[in-house]
Amino acid sequence: MHVEFFESDLVKFDFRFCFVVCLATCWLCIAGNITLAQEEKNQNPKEAADSIPESQATESNKSASECIQLAYETSQKATSEKDFSKSKTLFLTTLSYCENAHAAEPTDAQRLYVSQLTSWCYVEMAKSLSNQKVISKPEEILGYCDQAIAAHPKNWKAFAYRARCFARTNELNKAVADLDSAIRIQSDEGTLWFNRAELNFATKQYELAASDYSEAIKLDSNDMQAISGRGHCYVRMEDYKRALQDYNLVLERMPKCANAFISRADLHVKMKEFKAAGIDYRAALKIDTSRAAAYLGVAWMYATSHEVGYYNPKVADASVKRAIELAGKETSENLIVLAASQAASGEYSMARDTIKRVQESKNRTPECDDRLAETLDAKWFIAGTGVKKSTSTAKQNNRTSKR
Repeated sequence: MHVEFFESDLVKFDFRFCFVVCLATCWLCIAGNITLAQEEKNQNPKEAADSIPESQATESNKSASECIQLAYETSQKATSEKDFSKSKTLFLTTLSYCENAHAAEPTDAQRLYVSQLTSWCYVEMAKSLSNQKVISKPEEILGYCDQAIAAHPKNWKAFAYRARCFARTNELNKAVADLDSAIRIQSDEGTLWFNRAELNFATKQYELAASDYSEAIKLDSNDMQAISGRGHCYVRMEDYKRALQDYNLVLERMPKCANAFISRADLHVKMKEFKAAGIDYRAALKIDTSRAAAYLGVAWMYATSHEVGYYNPKVADASVKRAIELAGKETSENLIVLAASQAASGEYSMARDTIKRVQESKNRTPECDDRLAETLDAKWFIAGTGVKKSTSTAKQNNRTSKR
């Protein structure tokens, strides 16, 4: 399965940055050394705090300054604490100091700093909960992100982590909307474009996804995940030439990537270049003999090609059973290949039952839908099984790429 946009590589959704750098903003505004935009990217909070002229610590803002210093010191302790319950207590203490600072008539610069620190604390708590394998309290994560945005509406990380939570709870439209907001604030962060591309791919908005992957690639030309993802989009847009270019590029830079060989092999099958497909499947299995997707590809080719030398129901049957064994369970993705293999072997009744299970599945992947549509369009399959494409299946596979 390609689309594991928030689970396969959490480095992507940790956004490869540290938001704490923006906490120095107000201190530098006070010192007059640097602009707000520059400071948010470059200045360290402690360095910024040390840069405040002593003469500016007047009686009117001393209490606020003390609260801010305590808030900063406590926030540093919180970030070094690995246990969430303990770090949460420290973050809440930090937030309490921030409230006291707000109440102590701070300067405008201090007020902005406190707002940023408040927002940062809420995002850090959301991040800690988001990094768990199973989200047990999505409403708590969403609440933290909401409060982070309320405290500092330009905190793009808050929108990004809220998007992550929405995606993991299958509220994809809300996730895309939040990534839209994050990108408007921080358009030079490639991970945001990548993650929105993954969401658009998951909802079959392939043109939009390809465009977002391209933006991610502009920002990082070595992002092989984005290049591969764009290739997947081109396949579904039936732009096979550009898809092949992307897969070739990935393999040029990552010659030991089994997934890239499988993707290119699957493309060769679509292009009816079966010899090239066989070479790539063998290359993938040479790298990793446990790749179920490679066995599925082989099974699909030998069950559906009807090409001399590349049509062998027995090979298809053995390959799909091996794929199911490696996967450890039956999934919609391997069941559609099993149905094709059964039909190729003349087991039409079994093929009808299997295809029905696939059609009724609520967890079909884009790869499964591709093969389901192709199977239900195949005259040889229809003639043997009598199964035709249902209206619901046709609608699902004819979605446009416009959101």
